[in-house]
Amino acid sequence: MNKGISARLRPLRRYVNSTIDSFLVNDSSNLVVPARNMILISLATALAESLKYNMVSIGVNYSDAGIFPDCGQAFINKMFDAVLYSSQITLTARLAAASKAEIIELGKEVGIPFGMTWSCYDPQKDGGTCGVCLPCIDREENGL
Repeated sequence: MNKGISARLRPLRRYVNSTIDSFLVNDSSNLVVPARNMILISLATALAESLKYNMVSIGVNYSDAGIFPDCGQAFINKMFDAVLYSSQITLTARLAAASKAEIIELGKEVGIPFGMTWSCYDPQKDGGTCGVCLPCIDREENGL
């Protein structure tokens, strides 16, 4: 199994006039960060190709598709074509048809250590989660 690679992208905030801070105050009227998954897929594809990997996976899910346009199957299909057209990388979205509850159940079945996973958009200086952003609330509602 290949090791995962992650990067901090918070510096992008200064270049994108977006509502990423809406996540921190739960302003559900303006949650979409423009082109977020397009940017992340593009960066991951470039990195994967440079490291000679052959696949990029995006963890979108059905529960978010109604809120975030770049989590839906239509977006994934278009990005699949764009990634394949511009590289030798295959884009996968294996959880796109699953709800968050289904993903959590699957994770429990295979022994995912959810205590070691992270979703918070505004981590605290002490390393803890904020407890008030949308992902923190989502985790709480799903028993994590």
